[in-house]
Amino acid sequence: MTALPPTFVRGGVWYADFRAHGGQKHTSLRLPASASHLEVGFAVAEKLREVRVAGAVRSPELPGLERPGLTMHDLVDLYLDSRADDHDTKGGRGYVHDYAGYVRDGLGHLTVEQLSGKLGTVALKEWRGLLWRKKWCGRAVRNALNMAMAILRWGQEDERELTGTLPRRPRRFTETGKPMAEPCHAVMTEADFRELREHWADEGLHWGSLAKWCKIWRVDVADYVARRKLYLSFAFYTGAHPEDVNTLQGEHLSVDVGRYLRRNTKSARAVRPCPLDMPEQLQRDCEAELSRRGILRFPPEELVAGGPWVRPTRSLGSMCKRLWPDGSRPRFTFQLSRRSCVWEYTVRGWSAHEIATVLGHVDDKMIQEVYRRCSQLGIISPVRVPWTVASGPHGGPSRMAPVLTFRRPG
Repeated sequence: MTALPPTFVRGGVWYADFRAHGGQKHTSLRLPASASHLEVGFAVAEKLREVRVAGAVRSPELPGLERPGLTMHDLVDLYLDSRADDHDTKGGRGYVHDYAGYVRDGLGHLTVEQLSGKLGTVALKEWRGLLWRKKWCGRAVRNALNMAMAILRWGQEDERELTGTLPRRPRRFTETGKPMAEPCHAVMTEADFRELREHWADEGLHWGSLAKWCKIWRVDVADYVARRKLYLSFAFYTGAHPEDVNTLQGEHLSVDVGRYLRRNTKSARAVRPCPLDMPEQLQRDCEAELSRRGILRFPPEELVAGGPWVRPTRSLGSMCKRLWPDGSRPRFTFQLSRRSCVWEYTVRGWSAHEIATVLGHVDDKMIQEVYRRCSQLGIISPVRVPWTVASGPHGGPSRMAPVLTFRRPG
């Protein structure tokens, strides 16, 4: 029989020594010194269960920690099987399977009972600590915890009632007290983008690395650079995801009338493609590419922007450092490009609902909470104006100052 942890009173509160069970020496039982021995005994037994669950999270290979019944490993497999018929995008499927795998690796040896209620809260907190110590970034820790909670919630809502009471989700803060994933509101102005677009390939052309890869890919260097410039234009002026720019075809464009087909494969199940007006500069970029090639319109099935672009942010980020060595501009990413598109429409007086239509969102919640922030409310147009070369702010550094929640115009 395992000896019970010794208990003692300190500062008017009962404590227990759980070092023999893998816990800490001074573990508060949260009972006053006046509590009865029976109450102390129950508190010790409950805390001992929590210590053992935490130990099981830290050391799944230790003998004697296994429990009969449905494990989290089994629950993860059942959850993934239930999603087999879902028409997720390629990126969505990858996200779910990757993070479900992390949950399986970290908590798979625990039973569903151990991940229910208060014990489950302890287990999730312990796992969160392990991920911190493994140097996971705050966003990844947040996503892993979200996935664990989603799987447990699915088990509870399943008609078989695979799980019991849900645990409380650990607070969304890191061990340093900062939020797990602080929202980023930096944007790139159109003037900065035009400069980056013009010079993105300079370094590769100078050192010959771009010519080497173009030879391997059997494409003309000048043609490749021009198509990637068009790639950047569609990402910036339409806020499109890389997957949608990768598959952009000539049949999606009507350059002569300045229209394009907005597609969002990430939300394809809920949002249908929609024809929209091109910003004036995007239409000019398309016309310039047609003129360069000496054709009137893009072939219907041609990948206009050159198809998938492998690791573009590496060369684009390097060029940002060369163009602005003082660090006044953020590193270019396609998330930054998407936020910048929203910012440009915002300062031109477009409503959140209208911008959500441009990006292909189901509603304007994401626009209001994440994308649509502005640190200079005075430059927002009081009326809606189209995105033309003459409208909107130009020049100046990218906006990286503290932000204020956006105020609707009018």
